[in-house]
Amino acid sequence: MPSNMLTTDTSFPQLTDKQTTDEKFSVITNYLYMLLEQLRYSMANLGRENFNDTAFQDIANLITEPVYVQLEDVDGNIASLYATAESLTSRMGDAEGNISVLQQTSTSLTSRISDAEGNISSLQQTSQSLTSRISNAEGDISSLTQTVNGFTLEVSNGSTSSVIRLLSGSAEISSQTIQMNGLVTFTGLADGTTTINGGCIKTGLIDAQYLNLSGAITFMDLSDSLQQQLEDNELPEYIKSTYIDSTRIESPDIYAGNFYGNTFNIYPESGNNGSFNLYGDFGGTANMFQIQYWNTGTSPRVQFDSPYGAYADWYFDRTNFYGRVDFSQATVEGLSTTAVFG
Repeated sequence: MPSNMLTTDTSFPQLTDKQTTDEKFSVITNYLYMLLEQLRYSMANLGRENFNDTAFQDIANLITEPVYVQLEDVDGNIASLYATAESLTSRMGDAEGNISVLQQTSTSLTSRISDAEGNISSLQQTSQSLTSRISNAEGDISSLTQTVNGFTLEVSNGSTSSVIRLLSGSAEISSQTIQMNGLVTFTGLADGTTTINGGCIKTGLIDAQYLNLSGAITFMDLSDSLQQQLEDNELPEYIKSTYIDSTRIESPDIYAGNFYGNTFNIYPESGNNGSFNLYGDFGGTANMFQIQYWNTGTSPRVQFDSPYGAYADWYFDRTNFYGRVDFSQATVEGLSTTAVFG
């Protein structure tokens, strides 16, 4: 096929008297076919600059119907293109059932890829949102939607679902089970910081209507040695904390309105002596009443007294004494006795 006019001139057939009429006809026919191919090539490669506006518009007006083109090979691969004034759609498929589709309009762009097993992924883009979605034949679906206001991530399997929604001023997590691994720290709270690290929650205040606790509870930051003392039932006198487990409460001070129980027992923490003290206010806090106990070595001893020197009054209709009563160390005043023997 000639590529320029010079080739056309030099290729003009040369006819001689020695050629028969059929031979001359064949040479001329081949030359005409060559000219036709050259004309087709030239017309197909004309640029926009070869047409004036009127002629170009006339050619454009010839295309008024939707355009559909489909190409297919012997291996089962198919490619198609469908164009209208409103949309442009391209589709490609193969013999294995894999299909990809791209659709474009003036307001959206959508792509979709699927296979023979029922797996489908799609992506849709508009001026206001971007959405991706993946699904399979079992009904499992995951999707991600992005707008100017936030993100929404959703995963479902038909019976349960999980959703994470992130907005400019809030975040929402919804799932049947939420598992967090590693160190979790909450800042920007109303007051202070909360840290969750493994089995430890560290915070300033826990406010709850009902708190169900099991195991040992320690209310303060303790050193390793002090924690070991508590586990060994050794509460130092200087400690200012409360330790609670399933069987005991250890604290320097306990404030309560009432204690209930059929039997109230007090045991010495260590040694062979101790006391039960009742305090009151008399120009300040004072030890008004004390019950001491100790081991004399030969017998146990209990003593009732008032370290502050308070008076003791007995108002009972009847008082019974059993055993020996020794007044040898006392000053008895206004005592009128009646001895009854028998």
